[in-house]
Amino acid sequence: IDTTDFFFFLVIRPLSDGYEVISELKETSSLVYECYAYADYSGMLECKIPRSENKKFNLWLDKLLKTWLDNALKKIKSTETADIGTADRWVISAQGWVETDLFTGELASGNIYLQSSWNKKTEKIPFIFDLDNGREIALQELFINEFRAVTWFEPVVRDMKKARDWKPETRKWIDSQEFNLVSLTEEGISFRTAFSNVFGEKEILIPYQTVEAYLKRKDLLKPKDRK
Repeated sequence: IDTTDFFFFLVIRPLSDGYEVISELKETSSLVYECYAYADYSGMLECKIPRSENKKFNLWLDKLLKTWLDNALKKIKSTETADIGTADRWVISAQGWVETDLFTGELASGNIYLQSSWNKKTEKIPFIFDLDNGREIALQELFINEFRAVTWFEPVVRDMKKARDWKPETRKWIDSQEFNLVSLTEEGISFRTAFSNVFGEKEILIPYQTVEAYLKRKDLLKPKDRK
């Protein structure tokens, strides 16, 4: 799996009988995914992990996922083949994957999803990783010290949650959700719910421009939005 960003170049030349359009796509960055997989008669394990040129980010992800991978593999291997019939082949399974919402030369952010047939809930781990310094960072570190991120965003997200026109069957579930899983996207700061097998996940997105005056990381702003 290869996720790639492109630079788009466009030239339009007027001609006597119309226009000639010349375009060029140039690769600016790429993110390759590796898949760790295991299967035997009773179970299957699959985990998709992004691989970048940043070795510290790769190592951090490996360490974060190692315990889950080891436990899942142990669980699958401990299931006795004699305990299941042919119809129940691969009766147990585990899947893990990383969804990257943002990947620049300075920051990587997204969510890690871990689920298995022996656990009813999907574990979800948001992250913001400073690629320059090789470490995970908190939301507060994106802002100046005087700006208290948690205190500021909490009531804003709560009010946006109440104001949103959710479907009636979703509203009761939404009311019990905190929207406290935070990641960065190209457009803004994402506050998501936990994952539900019934409702999926919901998001409230706050554009960077809303808090531009407090941002310490101006690289999050698009060039046209920077003052």
